[in-house]
Amino acid sequence: MDNTNSALFAQRDQQLSSYAMNGAVVGYDRANFPAARSSDMRAEDIAFWETDETQPQYFNDGANYPQEGVSARHLNGAINAAFDGSVTYVRLGAWYVQVYDTNKNSLWCYPGSPDGR
Repeated sequence: MDNTNSALFAQRDQQLSSYAMNGAVVGYDRANFPAARSSDMRAEDIAFWETDETQPQYFNDGANYPQEGVSARHLNGAINAAFDGSVTYVRLGAWYVQVYDTNKNSLWCYPGSPDGR
């Protein structure tokens, strides 16, 4: 749960939620409109994750890049949700393996790109 009395929380533009949507749905920098349909995404692709609350700049809007980080507040890991509706726990190490992978994976999953980016 967010500490709404903290200085870091006060610096956030987006204070509605500690979760952000994967920017893949709008093609990351492409800002596609309309957004990708959920049926275009693979079931195991990550739709939402708990963002790193120590970095207020990651809360600038409702969607993030995978490298913008995931929270470590739950025993060095975070909660994320996939497009199939499942919810999982991910450790920081496993998250960053996918962040730095140059192939399409469950984080880099924009359907209009061969490498998911």
